[in-house]
Amino acid sequence: MVDTAASVRRSETRIHEAYLEAMGVAGDNPEHPSVLAVVQQNRLTKFEIHESVLDYYRNMPRTAERDPNVELAIYINVIIRGAFEDWHQDLQQRLRQS
Repeated sequence: MVDTAASVRRSETRIHEAYLEAMGVAGDNPEHPSVLAVVQQNRLTKFEIHESVLDYYRNMPRTAERDPNVELAIYINVIIRGAFEDWHQDLQQRLRQS
């Protein structure tokens, strides 16, 4: 019984360490992102957006088919979702290695 409890604690420690160390990053350009999202511990910890991106959508003409605010929200959500997916993949890889 003692060995089982110790084994469970070791497993919990490895899972917790993987959770703390995993990180996900996504941006619109790998070299010089104008939009960047970072996820750690299943939380968005950093989000940056360059003023030029905001200007682009601010100056986009509104039509019946395209609303600049909706287009910008979709663009941002895709980047953030990518960071969460990257974090999840990193976490899974760390758990497999432990």
